[in-house]
Amino acid sequence: MVNLTRTWSCPLRSLSFKISEKIVLGDAFVSNIVNSHRLTLIHLSVRNCSLSKESMSLLCRKCVELETLKLSLPGKDMLLFADSLSHAKRIHTVTDVGDPHGNHASRAPIPKSDIRLLMTRQPNLEKVVADGRTWTAVRSPGQKNFEVHVKKNGPMLRHWFTPPSGVVVHA
Repeated sequence: MVNLTRTWSCPLRSLSFKISEKIVLGDAFVSNIVNSHRLTLIHLSVRNCSLSKESMSLLCRKCVELETLKLSLPGKDMLLFADSLSHAKRIHTVTDVGDPHGNHASRAPIPKSDIRLLMTRQPNLEKVVADGRTWTAVRSPGQKNFEVHVKKNGPMLRHWFTPPSGVVVHA
């Protein structure tokens, strides 16, 4: 499918996957996406699946326009995720879409220290949406230190396939 978009000369700006089976997207598949759309991909959403650390690193290094990322944040591998995220050039928002490998039981909320780690490793990161809350980095120009503010989110009304507000899709 990704190869078809390349042959159509159709560079994608937004790409959403919602897989019916809980899987890890293959590195070759992610590499194909990166090779086809690395110069234009701005928004990526992967639901009910996860990315290997190699795929995450490749996306962040090569997709130079990537601004928003929706995926299941790794609970125990947050440091590796933060290291990959540090290579993204323009990323400003990361949204946690839940644990693809968990059951229906609730998981522990992502601690503030992990949110701060992501925002420290990636200075462009302005927002992390997770566990019904939005964490926002408040940075002063020229300062390395920053504050993290948190607010509870209201009910989610957008469907998974709806692009973020303000995004214009060009064919």
